[in-house]
Amino acid sequence: MSMPKIVCIPIIVIVSIIIFLPSVGFCDRIHKVRRGETLAGIANIYFPYTAAYTKDELIRDIKEMNGIELEHINVGQQLRIPVIRDAPVRARRVRKPKTFVAKGVYINKRIAGSRQLFSIANEISIYGANTIVFDAKDVWGCLSYKSSIPHRFSPSAMSFN
Repeated sequence: MSMPKIVCIPIIVIVSIIIFLPSVGFCDRIHKVRRGETLAGIANIYFPYTAAYTKDELIRDIKEMNGIELEHINVGQQLRIPVIRDAPVRARRVRKPKTFVAKGVYINKRIAGSRQLFSIANEISIYGANTIVFDAKDVWGCLSYKSSIPHRFSPSAMSFN
């Protein structure tokens, strides 16, 4: 007995989407190496357009995609870059009501700079967490990024009398 046409067509569409969708998400960009460029410099250009979490991860992906074993690249060489978006991801503020109850974890610099962050985020969401607080200070307690907030909250800016 054959399947009715109504059921058969959607199954074919679903299977086609499952097979071909992963290739639609990635749109490798070709970069022609110019004099003075390095893998790190090229990764710096394309980093905001990729799924890489760190620039080192992007360099590793570029090397793997292009069969590069060492850091050496040649002028004129064409490199495939794993680009997935047309515009960089931009930070945006999400306003929460004053009654919002934050439940989550505090993440330090070591974890924030690794893929372990994603494992933790997935794990805590199971328990209803909705917040991750990033510790953005260096070992001396100073902010490790430029901030418009005055340095009065930084230990290095405090005067100890």
